[in-house]
Amino acid sequence: MIELSDADNLEKAFALAIEKASNEMDLSPVRPIPQKIVLEDFPILNGYRAGVLASKDKLILSSRLNVKRLRSVIAREAFNLLIPENLDRLRVIYDLAWAYSGAELSWWKECSQVIWDPRFPLYNAPEVLSPLPRKRLVMVLRRMLHLLRGLNDVGRRVTLEEYLSIFSEAAGLLEPVRLSKVQIKVIEELARSPYLTQGELARKLGFSKSAVSKALSKLTALGILSGPENVVLERIGLAGLLAIVPDSPIMEKAFAKFPFTYRILRPISRALPSFIILIFPNEGLTSLRLVLNSGRTKLARMLRLTFTHKTTSFNPDSDVEKALRLLSEGIEFKIRGEREVVVPKLNRHDLMIVNRVLRKGRVSVSVVRAMGIPSAESRLRRLRELGVLRKFYTVGGYRLGRPISVMINSKQEDFPRISAALGAMSTSLSVYVEGDFSGVWGLLLTSDRDVLKLIQSLRLIFGNQLENAAPLLDFSPSYWSIPIDLWDERDNRFRYEAALEELASQILPYHPGDAGRPPGDQRPDEVD
Repeated sequence: MIELSDADNLEKAFALAIEKASNEMDLSPVRPIPQKIVLEDFPILNGYRAGVLASKDKLILSSRLNVKRLRSVIAREAFNLLIPENLDRLRVIYDLAWAYSGAELSWWKECSQVIWDPRFPLYNAPEVLSPLPRKRLVMVLRRMLHLLRGLNDVGRRVTLEEYLSIFSEAAGLLEPVRLSKVQIKVIEELARSPYLTQGELARKLGFSKSAVSKALSKLTALGILSGPENVVLERIGLAGLLAIVPDSPIMEKAFAKFPFTYRILRPISRALPSFIILIFPNEGLTSLRLVLNSGRTKLARMLRLTFTHKTTSFNPDSDVEKALRLLSEGIEFKIRGEREVVVPKLNRHDLMIVNRVLRKGRVSVSVVRAMGIPSAESRLRRLRELGVLRKFYTVGGYRLGRPISVMINSKQEDFPRISAALGAMSTSLSVYVEGDFSGVWGLLLTSDRDVLKLIQSLRLIFGNQLENAAPLLDFSPSYWSIPIDLWDERDNRFRYEAALEELASQILPYHPGDAGRPPGDQRPDEVD
């Protein structure tokens, strides 16, 4: 190993690092190679170029770097030479160089950027890339770099959105995960009985408590489950809504900034609508509907959700036959929905606790105290007694297959049979919605090879009831937080008006012909 005690050795180590990066990435440098490597005394500030000062003809490294960090910085800077200068505007692209360098995770986290945009999976490169074995990591980095350079070479201006999509695909965030027998049984049972405790789950399934505990930990870490504690948003005056948005990148960007946007699900084809899940104050639904209808967006309230896990792959013959049989059977259950709930008196400290549960799926008195919140024990007990926080698991279906969005026109009484039929063909999450579109909105999770066959079968089964069936770009958990800054403690409500005005100012100019159009033939109270 080369000692890094003088300039000659530094330059030799850098030359070897360039050669190694070029060979592993199968690419040549596209930036000028510094002719001198020097050490100078300057502070090491956090950032993507931590430990380095910019210079055209030489690489200036901080003498305050220890040997381990110095070696990782040399590897990082060698990798950076493979990144075209045109991509510098995407600062997060330097995460690839950090991943390649082998820098310690804690330092990388301090220098990296976490991005949550409701259009994409959470971007947290250190958490995603650091666990990968070196061979797998090199493959991911090489795939990304080749694609990004290819786009750059043909004059394509790569956007942040495109980079995040490329990252998610290359890193395997969109690939279905393989589950153990215990994990599958846990998912299936919790989909039926979400209020089961860990002990009850173990007894019912016949597995040891330890095996169930490990399965729950893995499933929650993957984002397939959330819990064991969850937030009942209706108890704080919020409603779950589905907005069906026509093709418009401008509208999607506007919704991405809207503080009540939970998740944006985009189809592969721009000719089809996007689906936006909103969590919005009950009292403002009429105002929201007027704004969205003016922008040619349909709005519906989410009333009931079911989840079905299918362990076998799609079989067009037997599964279609079973789905048709279920459609003819008299499956019934009541669609429940708390529309008018008296919101208990809450303050910002209460909502901080609620947000903690939204993110982590659990909270304790010690955690609340560590957050600096007074009266931790009594405050937490009150939120549970009021039903704002409840002990149960929710199954989201993330990473259980490639997502297909389905819209089926139907009446409420048909929802049980339709959700059962969808579950016969694929792992599925079905929601009954009511409003500008009334019927079933479903997400089917299947293998890549079955996407087309499944869509064809849906057309056969549902005929004219099938309004839309399209593959989505991705489906992942939301990292949405309740906008605490909009909570008015005096009036005990969310001040949504300014945010709604801002949304309207961004989406209405792009549909001037619709601005004065009536909202349609739906009753004005149908969403409220």
